[in-house]
Amino acid sequence: MQNKIDGAKESNGYSSEQIDALQEQLDTYQSQITELNSQIGDKNAVINDYQKEIDSLQKNIDEASESIEAQTKTVNDTYNLLKERLRAAYMAGESSTLEVLLTASDYEGFLTRLELLSKTTKHDRQLMKSLQDDI
Repeated sequence: MQNKIDGAKESNGYSSEQIDALQEQLDTYQSQITELNSQIGDKNAVINDYQKEIDSLQKNIDEASESIEAQTKTVNDTYNLLKERLRAAYMAGESSTLEVLLTASDYEGFLTRLELLSKTTKHDRQLMKSLQDDI
């Protein structure tokens, strides 16, 4: 029976040693393929980790952009309020604080004007401070 197998092998043109060598080479290639697949899996895991980090950083960038947009809107709104306040002061004329107080007809009017001037001045300072802080 072995003679028939050996005969069949030889009739195919391959000797037993050649077949064994080819099988060994095939096993080596299969082993290399397995190793390379393992390395590919490791590299894919690293890529996934980097992708998660990229996604996290992108989220941080998006949040920072939203914050910048909100801050820019706040600065613009404050600037516009201050601009309107200065325009109103210019349109009202050049009456000084002292002139406004002294033109009151009575003591109650004087106190009312003093309180309004104080609130206006305080509001103007807050606008300026807010604008400086925001910039």
